[in-house]
Amino acid sequence: MKIANVVVSAALDKALSYECNNDCFVGQVVIVNLRNRRTVGVVISVAEEDPRPNTFTILSIASYFPFSIPAESIELIKWISGYTLIPLGVVLRMVVPFPEDILQKTEKAYQTLLVAPNPSSAAVPPANAPKTRDTAFLQTREHQQIRLNQEQTTAAQRLSEHLDFVVSVLDGVTGAGKTETYISAIIDILNRSMHCQVLILLPEIALTSMLVKRFEKYFDVVPDIWHSQASKTQKSKIWLKAALGQPMVVIGTRSALFIPFAKLALIVVDEEHDTSYKQSEQGPYHARDMAIVRARILNIPIILTSATPSIETMQNVNTKKYEYIKINSRFANASLPQISLIDMREEGGRPVFSQTLLHAITTALKEKEQVLLFINQRGYAPISICRNCWYKWRCPMCEVNLNYHKQKKALCCHYCGFEQEWQNTCPQCNHQSILLFGIGTERVLETIKKDFPTARTLCLSSDTIFSPKQWSATMESICNHEFDVILGTQILAKGHHFPKLTTVGVIDADQSANSYDLRTNERTYQLMHQVAGRAGRESRKGYVFLQTYSPESPLMQSLIANDRDMFYECELKERQMYNMPPFSRLVAIILSGSIEANVQSEAQRLASVFPRTDNVLLLGPAPAPFQKLRGLYRYRLLIKAHKNVNIQAIVRNWAKSSDRKVFVHIDVDPYDFV
Repeated sequence: MKIANVVVSAALDKALSYECNNDCFVGQVVIVNLRNRRTVGVVISVAEEDPRPNTFTILSIASYFPFSIPAESIELIKWISGYTLIPLGVVLRMVVPFPEDILQKTEKAYQTLLVAPNPSSAAVPPANAPKTRDTAFLQTREHQQIRLNQEQTTAAQRLSEHLDFVVSVLDGVTGAGKTETYISAIIDILNRSMHCQVLILLPEIALTSMLVKRFEKYFDVVPDIWHSQASKTQKSKIWLKAALGQPMVVIGTRSALFIPFAKLALIVVDEEHDTSYKQSEQGPYHARDMAIVRARILNIPIILTSATPSIETMQNVNTKKYEYIKINSRFANASLPQISLIDMREEGGRPVFSQTLLHAITTALKEKEQVLLFINQRGYAPISICRNCWYKWRCPMCEVNLNYHKQKKALCCHYCGFEQEWQNTCPQCNHQSILLFGIGTERVLETIKKDFPTARTLCLSSDTIFSPKQWSATMESICNHEFDVILGTQILAKGHHFPKLTTVGVIDADQSANSYDLRTNERTYQLMHQVAGRAGRESRKGYVFLQTYSPESPLMQSLIANDRDMFYECELKERQMYNMPPFSRLVAIILSGSIEANVQSEAQRLASVFPRTDNVLLLGPAPAPFQKLRGLYRYRLLIKAHKNVNIQAIVRNWAKSSDRKVFVHIDVDPYDFV
């Protein structure tokens, strides 16, 4: 007998030792007993028999499971756990997302999920060969070849020449055709090796439909799609195909990173700057950064693409860690939009639309062009206050302002989902005069219908779009000019191409800057730049109007000057001045519990026993900006360390609460500071 060290699908941070026979091997999926119940595990190492008494016997080998976890995936599990301090078993759940299926399904059930592989030894199949799902990606549609300009062609050639690990940053103005450029590189890679696999990561489910349509335009089949709304059957099928090494292209959101591909040859991270790649709750990790680690482990190339790369990415470009490829002009000689700042202080009161924006909308509609209006706030008004006693409606679970949704006739919390019926009476003084402050999508929509009653108007947000299928149909209707005015939140800000859209109006350009985040300026710049990039992407000139109460700010000035380099230079200088990332490292420790005194006491205890070390600074404890969230009181500590410090080694042994009533959440490289 030998000893297998098994990582089990449970919130455990160590492997457990089990007796096994001589046929046991690393990567094998096994079923073991844990606390008197069966659970799934993966063997991460095998050793000669160990005389230690506290070993268990493997209940069974999942022999009908037609694969093993690749060694590279096991290395990735270990690396992610070590870096993020997420328990090993929790990371395993990301790689093996359906452990209950392994316990319940039979071999026959698994076989019905699989598409029988049909590999061919030829690099290019015969012209009369039937198009199977395994070979069709190698054949482009002859009548739909990708048209690239000289800049795109050069960029695609540079991207496709890499066989080993290298991080390539594909930078380009909005509308430059970055997607077609990396698709062209994918074609070259697939033609080199018909059995390989490609992963394309996207930050939002909403972006998958448009990318799939582009693939359909050039290829004979659609790629596989992986996101949170995909069915379990669909995911299981993709997962098994990937593990068996069948040739495929997968388009997915961040969780697709953990699919155990057996023959992965390339990773693309589209819109790499997007903060949706950062998972802040549960097991916090950044999918872009972990994708780079996976590419390094596999020794394969990875492409990061964006019109507004993150500060961290640009710093790595500046220090020559990443290869940099730039596309400087829009495709088909389309010009960049003209950006104008509108000083709302000169408008009087707080109107939804300035006179300048009203005139621009009117002009665009007369010219039969489309208008996009952007407001990053759902609902009607984010603040409701009694005019008589100044009572403010707040969420009882989160102690944040409740957002008034006029259509629902309800007050809603955008953090925990709490809702209460709207009553036009103050619960404190029974007064019936309520002040509504702020602007949301519903209020903008109401104003549009009043000022432009004949315009065909569409409002898009997470309140109105609920499925990828619905989103795909909506995008098609916009492209077909079935709507004149499109109103939306940041769901519309990235990756979309609307041929008839010429005018963009940002209702409140300052709104996104009001957050508890060291990346506030960076996020706002990226969001405004991406929104502006929707205008004039084809032959017609584009116009962008930013309504702001601080037009003199460096951020707004860099936007109007279309000088991204100026903004990045200022932001990097400020980060360096205060020794903030990417010039240092941060770890956030968030303590939460139902009794505030316990949380505060535990936060103070942790701070008092923090190991004092050179080049490491502990800030706090302090109440979190949102001190109560989802019914739990929250205190924060922040560790700032020199980049060369092994901060994980310090935190691992320190941030363990002795009070079981207090939960300790560790976030390495935090993005959210609420």
